Amino acid sequence: MTLGPDGRHKGRAKPIYNDSTQIRAVLDTVREFKDGLTCDDLESLLDLKHQTCSARVYDLHTTGRIVDSGRKRATRSGTAATVWIHPFYSETVEVLRAG
Repeated sequence: MTLGPDGRHKGRAKPIYNDSTQIRAVLDTVREFKDGLTCDDLESLLDLKHQTCSARVYDLHTTGRIVDSGRKRATRSGTAATVWIHPFYSETVEVLRAG
């Protein structure tokens, strides 16, 4: 630990992680993964608690900014979880289903 001249801790400041920055982080991350992500994937990638991540996924889903792909994938604990995708990729999913 590094101390400044005043004797206080001189480390990196904690990032400001309010609802809007968390929502943006989840949305940007989902957009990067064409095959989609589960909430468990997002928790791991973004170092978020489950309750926080699921709340942000809910916010994005109810506003249509991410959509249910219709697929499930196993989480780290082995349970089946919804795979969330960016709406841009949902048309691709529909074409594959109709296939």
